[in-house]
Amino acid sequence: MDETDLLSIADKMSQDSGERFRTLIRALKEMERPLVAFSGGVDSSLLAFIASSLVPDTQLGLIDSPFIPRKELEFAMSFARDHKLQLEVVKHDIFADPAILRNGSKRCYHCKLELFGALKELMTSRGCSHLLDGSNIDDLSDYRPGAKATGELGVISPFQDAGLTKEHIREISRMLGLSTWDKPAMACLASRIPWGSEITMQKLTMIEKAEDLLKSQGYREVRVRHQGELARIELGPDETPNLAELRDIVPPIKALGFLHVALDLEGYKMGGANDLGKA
Repeated sequence: MDETDLLSIADKMSQDSGERFRTLIRALKEMERPLVAFSGGVDSSLLAFIASSLVPDTQLGLIDSPFIPRKELEFAMSFARDHKLQLEVVKHDIFADPAILRNGSKRCYHCKLELFGALKELMTSRGCSHLLDGSNIDDLSDYRPGAKATGELGVISPFQDAGLTKEHIREISRMLGLSTWDKPAMACLASRIPWGSEITMQKLTMIEKAEDLLKSQGYREVRVRHQGELARIELGPDETPNLAELRDIVPPIKALGFLHVALDLEGYKMGGANDLGKA
């Protein structure tokens, strides 16, 4: 894949969408040795793929912490291998910052400062010129205190600068044949814990294993909100709950440490964790 191939994709899009994509291509092509904050999600996977296609010495950095589900980490590493992307995984002790563990309403701000601070260090050590993330235009409409932290650290968001939405990103990913084009949105495990409720390794493990159980039943877009003794299940708008199957996994979810398991009839919505409490 090279610039000509990418421009041919832009030519097949609508005039407005195609011009936004060309703006992205021009911006990335001018960068020298960027470092992409990579997670294996829809946004960062497309950004990493395009940047690496235009600038061969593009580097990828992934910060491994307990906030990342193990299956997501495995997917990210597999995606990088399959597309011959230059990925470095760096372990980080996210529990070292008390402000993160207290989990106030600005938890995401402190977390981003930690994680992108570590990526800035990696950027310097690898001789990279820019640190990029996959934030898109849609992210501007949600409450995201982490964006303040990335702004303070000088992180560049090429998709936002080019005016690309999540829909654009999925469309381009599909046209490029990337497996991530229809991948469900994913947020860190800490986002399942209400503000003001302390983050612990035990809670993160309970959440991750409960979501794995649901995904083993074929559900793709899943959130298990940790609300004390209650596991509140949210399913994506395109998921059709099978109540018999869900009842069958109640015992193994309770075995993780929950006393009650509930299905949220409103289902999953972006930013839903923001309604769980304020600190």
